[in-house]
Amino acid sequence: MRLSAPRRGFTLLEVILALSVGVLLLGALYVSVDVQLRSAQAGRNIVGQGLLARSILNRMDADISATVSLVDPERYRMASSSTSSGSSGSGSSGGSGSGTASTSGGNSMSGNSSSNGNASSNGNTSTTSINDAIVLPLSVQGDSTSLNLYLARVPREAMPTDPNAIPLVVSDLRRVSWWLTSGGLAREEVNIETAPDALDNLPPGIPDEDAYVYASEVKNVQFQYFDGSDWQDTWDCTVLGADNVTPIGPPQAIAITLDIAVPQDGKKSDDPPTKRYRHVVACITANGTTLQQQPANANGSGTTGNANGTTGGTSQ
Repeated sequence: MRLSAPRRGFTLLEVILALSVGVLLLGALYVSVDVQLRSAQAGRNIVGQGLLARSILNRMDADISATVSLVDPERYRMASSSTSSGSSGSGSSGGSGSGTASTSGGNSMSGNSSSNGNASSNGNTSTTSINDAIVLPLSVQGDSTSLNLYLARVPREAMPTDPNAIPLVVSDLRRVSWWLTSGGLAREEVNIETAPDALDNLPPGIPDEDAYVYASEVKNVQFQYFDGSDWQDTWDCTVLGADNVTPIGPPQAIAITLDIAVPQDGKKSDDPPTKRYRHVVACITANGTTLQQQPANANGSGTTGNANGTTGGTSQ
Protein backbone atom coordinates (compact mmCIF):
# COMPACT_ATOMS: atom_id res chain seq x y z
CA MET A 1 0.00 0.00 0.00
CA ARG A 2 1.43 3.31 -1.07
CA LEU A 3 1.44 6.22 1.39
CA SER A 4 0.35 9.63 0.02
CA ALA A 5 2.82 12.44 0.19
CA PRO A 6 2.19 14.92 3.05
CA ARG A 7 0.43 18.18 2.02
CA ARG A 8 2.81 21.06 1.70
CA GLY A 9 2.03 24.19 3.93
CA PHE A 10 3.05 27.87 3.88
CA THR A 11 6.50 28.75 4.86
CA LEU A 12 7.26 31.33 7.53
CA LEU A 13 8.50 33.78 4.89
CA GLU A 14 5.23 33.56 2.98
CA VAL A 15 3.23 34.21 6.14
CA ILE A 16 5.34 37.26 7.01
CA LEU A 17 5.02 38.61 3.46
CA ALA A 18 1.24 38.17 3.47
CA LEU A 19 0.96 39.91 6.84
CA SER A 20 3.09 42.80 5.60
CA VAL A 21 0.93 43.27 2.52
CA GLY A 22 -2.19 43.20 4.69
CA VAL A 23 -0.78 45.80 7.09
CA LEU A 24 0.12 48.08 4.18
CA LEU A 25 -3.38 47.79 2.73
CA LEU A 26 -4.99 48.47 6.10
CA GLY A 27 -2.66 51.44 6.66
CA ALA A 28 -3.54 52.92 3.27
CA LEU A 29 -7.23 52.46 3.99
CA TYR A 30 -6.85 54.12 7.40
CA VAL A 31 -5.01 57.10 5.91
CA SER A 32 -7.61 57.59 3.19
CA VAL A 33 -10.47 57.38 5.69
CA ASP A 34 -8.67 59.75 8.08
CA VAL A 35 -8.09 62.29 5.29
CA GLN A 36 -11.73 62.05 4.33
CA LEU A 37 -12.88 62.54 7.92
CA ARG A 38 -10.54 65.50 8.43
CA SER A 39 -11.76 67.09 5.22
CA ALA A 40 -15.36 66.65 6.29
CA GLN A 41 -14.60 68.10 9.74
CA ALA A 42 -12.78 71.06 8.19
CA GLY A 43 -15.82 71.71 6.02
CA ARG A 44 -18.10 71.56 9.05
CA ASN A 45 -15.77 73.97 10.91
CA ILE A 46 -15.85 76.43 8.03
CA VAL A 47 -19.63 76.25 7.82
CA GLY A 48 -19.98 76.60 11.58
CA GLN A 49 -17.59 79.54 11.69
CA GLY A 50 -19.44 81.22 8.85
CA LEU A 51 -22.78 80.69 10.57
CA LEU A 52 -21.36 82.11 13.81
CA ALA A 53 -19.97 85.19 12.05
CA ARG A 54 -23.25 85.68 10.17
CA SER A 55 -25.26 85.34 13.37
CA ILE A 56 -23.13 87.90 15.24
CA LEU A 57 -23.13 90.37 12.35
CA ASN A 58 -26.88 90.00 11.84
CA ARG A 59 -27.46 90.74 15.53
CA MET A 60 -25.24 93.81 15.31
CA ASP A 61 -26.98 94.85 12.10
CA ALA A 62 -30.37 94.65 13.80
CA ASP A 63 -29.14 96.72 16.75
CA ILE A 64 -27.60 99.40 14.54
CA SER A 65 -30.70 99.59 12.33
CA ALA A 66 -32.87 100.28 15.39
CA THR A 67 -30.87 103.27 16.63
CA VAL A 68 -32.89 106.39 17.35
CA SER A 69 -32.05 109.80 15.95
CA LEU A 70 -33.40 113.30 15.56
CA VAL A 71 -36.66 113.10 13.64
CA ASP A 72 -36.42 116.83 12.94
CA PRO A 73 -32.87 118.12 13.53
CA GLU A 74 -34.11 121.70 13.16
CA ARG A 75 -35.84 121.41 16.55
CA TYR A 76 -32.60 120.54 18.32
CA ARG A 77 -30.37 123.20 16.90
CA MET A 78 -28.43 125.11 19.55
CA ALA A 79 -29.74 128.53 20.54
CA SER A 80 -27.58 131.55 19.78
CA SER A 81 -25.29 132.76 22.56
CA SER A 82 -26.09 136.46 22.23
CA THR A 83 -28.50 138.63 20.30
CA SER A 84 -28.50 142.35 19.79
CA SER A 85 -31.69 144.08 20.86
CA GLY A 86 -32.27 146.93 18.49
CA SER A 87 -35.04 149.31 17.58
CA SER A 88 -36.01 151.14 14.42
CA GLY A 89 -33.83 154.05 15.46
CA SER A 90 -30.76 152.08 16.55
CA GLY A 91 -30.69 148.95 14.37
CA SER A 92 -27.67 147.13 12.97
CA SER A 93 -27.60 149.05 9.70
CA GLY A 94 -24.60 151.05 10.75
CA GLY A 95 -26.58 154.29 10.83
CA SER A 96 -25.83 154.95 14.51
CA GLY A 97 -22.85 154.36 16.75
CA SER A 98 -24.61 151.80 18.94
CA GLY A 99 -25.60 149.62 16.00
CA THR A 100 -22.02 148.53 15.28
CA ALA A 101 -21.92 146.34 18.40
CA SER A 102 -24.42 143.84 17.04
CA THR A 103 -23.26 140.32 16.26
CA SER A 104 -24.83 137.39 14.49
CA GLY A 105 -25.71 134.67 17.01
CA GLY A 106 -26.80 131.95 14.65
CA ASN A 107 -23.48 130.11 14.66
CA SER A 108 -22.61 129.85 18.34
CA MET A 109 -21.08 126.66 19.74
CA SER A 110 -22.40 127.21 23.26
CA GLY A 111 -25.72 125.77 24.38
CA ASN A 112 -25.54 127.23 27.92
CA SER A 113 -26.69 130.74 27.18
CA SER A 114 -29.57 132.35 25.34
CA SER A 115 -30.22 135.88 24.24
CA ASN A 116 -32.78 138.28 25.62
CA GLY A 117 -34.73 139.39 22.58
CA ASN A 118 -36.57 142.35 24.23
CA ALA A 119 -36.28 145.54 22.25
CA SER A 120 -34.45 148.51 23.79
CA SER A 121 -33.65 151.99 22.60
CA ASN A 122 -29.89 151.96 23.21
CA GLY A 123 -28.98 148.75 21.29
CA ASN A 124 -27.20 147.09 24.24
CA THR A 125 -26.70 143.29 24.27
CA SER A 126 -28.29 141.25 27.05
CA THR A 127 -27.65 137.57 27.80
CA THR A 128 -29.27 135.08 30.15
CA SER A 129 -27.38 132.05 31.50
CA ILE A 130 -28.92 128.59 31.43
CA ASN A 131 -27.50 126.14 33.94
CA ASP A 132 -29.15 123.02 32.58
CA ALA A 133 -27.48 121.47 29.54
CA ILE A 134 -29.62 120.60 26.55
CA VAL A 135 -30.36 116.87 26.51
CA LEU A 136 -30.23 115.46 22.99
CA PRO A 137 -31.48 112.07 21.83
CA LEU A 138 -28.54 109.69 21.91
CA SER A 139 -27.92 107.30 19.04
CA VAL A 140 -24.33 106.13 18.50
CA GLN A 141 -21.28 106.61 20.70
CA GLY A 142 -18.14 104.53 20.62
CA ASP A 143 -14.54 104.06 19.64
CA SER A 144 -12.54 101.42 17.79
CA THR A 145 -13.05 98.71 20.44
CA SER A 146 -16.49 99.44 21.91
CA LEU A 147 -19.86 100.46 20.49
CA ASN A 148 -22.79 101.96 22.44
CA LEU A 149 -26.13 102.08 20.66
CA TYR A 150 -29.26 103.83 21.89
CA LEU A 151 -32.24 102.29 20.17
CA ALA A 152 -36.01 101.95 20.30
CA ARG A 153 -37.45 98.45 20.45
CA VAL A 154 -40.79 96.93 21.43
CA PRO A 155 -40.29 95.84 25.06
CA ARG A 156 -40.76 92.12 25.45
CA GLU A 157 -41.34 92.63 29.17
CA ALA A 158 -44.62 94.39 28.38
CA MET A 159 -46.00 91.23 26.77
CA PRO A 160 -45.98 88.52 29.49
CA THR A 161 -46.56 84.93 28.51
CA ASP A 162 -48.71 84.35 31.59
CA PRO A 163 -52.20 85.79 30.92
CA ASN A 164 -52.74 86.28 34.67
CA ALA A 165 -49.52 88.25 35.16
CA ILE A 166 -49.62 92.01 35.57
CA PRO A 167 -47.86 93.75 32.65
CA LEU A 168 -44.76 95.65 33.68
CA VAL A 169 -44.34 99.35 32.99
CA VAL A 170 -41.13 99.47 30.97
CA SER A 171 -39.51 101.77 28.47
CA ASP A 172 -39.05 101.00 24.80
CA LEU A 173 -35.62 102.68 24.88
CA ARG A 174 -32.59 100.46 25.17
CA ARG A 175 -28.85 100.88 25.43
CA VAL A 176 -26.99 98.06 23.71
CA SER A 177 -23.22 97.88 24.11
CA TRP A 178 -20.75 95.68 22.23
CA TRP A 179 -17.16 95.33 23.40
CA LEU A 180 -14.35 92.80 23.76
CA THR A 181 -13.49 91.15 27.06
CA SER A 182 -10.89 88.59 28.02
CA GLY A 183 -13.52 85.90 27.43
CA GLY A 184 -14.63 87.07 23.98
CA LEU A 185 -17.16 89.43 22.42
CA ALA A 186 -19.63 90.77 25.00
CA ARG A 187 -23.08 92.30 24.59
CA GLU A 188 -25.07 94.19 27.21
CA GLU A 189 -28.66 95.41 26.85
CA VAL A 190 -29.89 97.89 29.44
CA ASN A 191 -33.45 99.15 29.82
CA ILE A 192 -33.29 102.92 30.09
CA GLU A 193 -35.79 105.68 30.60
CA THR A 194 -33.73 108.85 30.78
CA ALA A 195 -30.55 110.01 29.11
CA PRO A 196 -28.51 110.25 32.37
CA ASP A 197 -29.28 106.60 33.11
CA ALA A 198 -27.98 105.65 29.68
CA LEU A 199 -24.60 107.24 30.37
CA ASP A 200 -23.93 105.38 33.63
CA ASN A 201 -21.68 102.32 33.85
CA LEU A 202 -20.67 102.19 30.22
CA PRO A 203 -18.50 99.20 29.28
CA PRO A 204 -15.75 98.19 29.20
CA GLY A 205 -14.67 97.95 32.81
CA ILE A 206 -18.07 97.07 34.29
CA PRO A 207 -18.32 94.44 37.05
CA ASP A 208 -18.56 90.79 36.03
CA GLU A 209 -17.86 91.35 32.34
CA ASP A 210 -17.60 87.64 31.60
CA ALA A 211 -21.32 87.26 32.34
CA TYR A 212 -22.07 89.31 29.20
CA VAL A 213 -19.92 87.26 26.80
CA TYR A 214 -21.88 86.71 23.61
CA ALA A 215 -19.32 84.80 21.53
CA SER A 216 -16.15 83.41 23.09
CA GLU A 217 -14.77 82.55 19.63
CA VAL A 218 -14.23 86.25 18.81
CA LYS A 219 -10.63 87.22 19.59
CA ASN A 220 -10.62 90.78 18.26
CA VAL A 221 -13.17 93.40 17.23
CA GLN A 222 -12.83 96.77 15.55
CA PHE A 223 -15.42 99.46 14.79
CA GLN A 224 -15.13 102.28 12.24
CA TYR A 225 -17.56 105.09 11.52
CA PHE A 226 -18.19 106.67 8.11
CA ASP A 227 -18.96 110.40 8.24
CA GLY A 228 -19.84 110.71 4.55
CA SER A 229 -16.30 111.21 3.25
CA ASP A 230 -13.90 109.26 5.46
CA TRP A 231 -13.75 106.53 8.12
CA GLN A 232 -13.32 107.62 11.74
CA ASP A 233 -12.13 105.60 14.75
CA THR A 234 -14.41 107.38 17.26
CA TRP A 235 -17.93 108.78 17.12
CA ASP A 236 -20.10 110.94 19.36
CA CYS A 237 -23.60 111.70 18.11
CA THR A 238 -23.92 114.84 20.28
CA VAL A 239 -21.05 116.69 18.58
CA LEU A 240 -22.19 119.62 16.44
CA GLY A 241 -21.91 119.41 12.68
CA ALA A 242 -20.36 121.75 10.13
CA ASP A 243 -22.97 124.45 10.80
CA ASN A 244 -22.07 124.45 14.52
CA VAL A 245 -25.73 124.21 15.52
CA THR A 246 -27.01 120.79 14.41
CA PRO A 247 -25.86 117.57 16.17
CA ILE A 248 -24.23 115.15 13.76
CA GLY A 249 -26.36 112.22 14.98
CA PRO A 250 -25.50 108.69 13.81
CA PRO A 251 -22.77 108.09 11.22
CA GLN A 252 -23.61 107.25 7.64
CA ALA A 253 -22.35 103.69 8.16
CA ILE A 254 -20.54 101.52 10.71
CA ALA A 255 -17.89 98.99 9.70
CA ILE A 256 -17.50 95.92 11.92
CA THR A 257 -14.36 93.77 11.78
CA LEU A 258 -14.28 90.46 13.66
CA ASP A 259 -11.40 88.04 14.13
CA ILE A 260 -12.90 84.62 14.90
CA ALA A 261 -10.78 81.70 16.07
CA VAL A 262 -10.56 78.76 13.69
CA PRO A 263 -11.49 75.43 15.41
CA GLN A 264 -8.56 73.09 15.86
CA ASP A 265 -10.38 69.73 16.17
CA GLY A 266 -10.48 69.71 19.94
CA LYS A 267 -6.97 71.11 20.39
CA LYS A 268 -6.71 73.98 22.85
CA SER A 269 -4.30 76.80 22.12
CA ASP A 270 -3.64 80.14 23.79
CA ASP A 271 -3.16 81.79 20.39
CA PRO A 272 -5.30 79.93 17.85
CA PRO A 273 -5.35 81.02 14.21
CA THR A 274 -8.17 83.39 13.33
CA LYS A 275 -10.17 84.34 10.28
CA ARG A 276 -11.24 87.93 9.67
CA TYR A 277 -14.77 89.02 8.74
CA ARG A 278 -15.76 92.57 7.81
CA HIS A 279 -19.30 93.88 7.51
CA VAL A 280 -20.57 97.40 6.81
CA VAL A 281 -23.98 98.46 8.15
CA ALA A 282 -25.72 101.55 6.79
CA CYS A 283 -27.39 103.73 9.44
CA ILE A 284 -30.85 104.50 8.12
CA THR A 285 -31.38 107.12 10.85
CA ALA A 286 -28.31 109.18 9.90
CA ASN A 287 -28.84 112.90 9.42
CA GLY A 288 -28.37 114.60 6.10
CA THR A 289 -25.37 116.81 5.41
CA THR A 290 -25.60 119.97 7.52
CA LEU A 291 -25.24 123.46 6.09
CA GLN A 292 -21.77 124.90 6.00
CA GLN A 293 -21.01 127.63 8.49
CA GLN A 294 -21.12 131.12 7.00
CA PRO A 295 -19.24 134.14 8.39
CA ALA A 296 -21.29 136.43 10.58
CA ASN A 297 -21.85 140.07 9.63
CA ALA A 298 -20.38 141.59 12.78
CA ASN A 299 -19.65 145.14 11.51
CA GLY A 300 -23.30 146.15 11.43
CA SER A 301 -23.50 146.72 7.69
CA GLY A 302 -25.94 144.79 5.58
CA THR A 303 -29.17 144.15 7.50
CA THR A 304 -31.28 146.65 9.39
CA GLY A 305 -32.09 145.71 13.00
CA ASN A 306 -35.74 144.86 13.74
CA ALA A 307 -37.77 146.12 16.65
CA ASN A 308 -38.08 142.61 18.12
CA GLY A 309 -34.37 142.40 18.88
CA THR A 310 -33.11 140.15 16.04
CA THR A 311 -29.59 140.78 14.77
CA GLY A 312 -28.16 141.31 11.37
CA GLY A 313 -25.86 138.83 9.64
CA THR A 314 -26.39 135.19 8.80
CA SER A 315 -28.54 132.95 10.96
CA GLN A 316 -28.73 129.23 10.29
